[in-house]
Amino acid sequence: RYKTDVNNIEGALNTVKSIQGVTFSWDLEDSPYDSVEGKQIGLIAQQVEAFAPELVTADSAGYKSISYDRLTPLMIEAIKEQQQLIEELRSDVEDLKNQ
Repeated sequence: RYKTDVNNIEGALNTVKSIQGVTFSWDLEDSPYDSVEGKQIGLIAQQVEAFAPELVTADSAGYKSISYDRLTPLMIEAIKEQQQLIEELRSDVEDLKNQ
């Protein structure tokens, strides 16, 4: 009831395909955050920002971070787009089998 200008997410699959997951380790000496030691998995904020800027925020020092919880709607729509493609391909395969 409090949302306005509600629109469907378009092109979610292409957006997700454009984002690269990475593994990394935090620089524990220079990191401005309470970082965890050891290998981590995540995304690069600057890369995500190019395709989905609404997922990236910057603090007062300009350090960027990703709101991973807000990735969920994008992933849901990407899965739905992918599922539609799968169903279309299945239909095409069935048509070819019947010929």
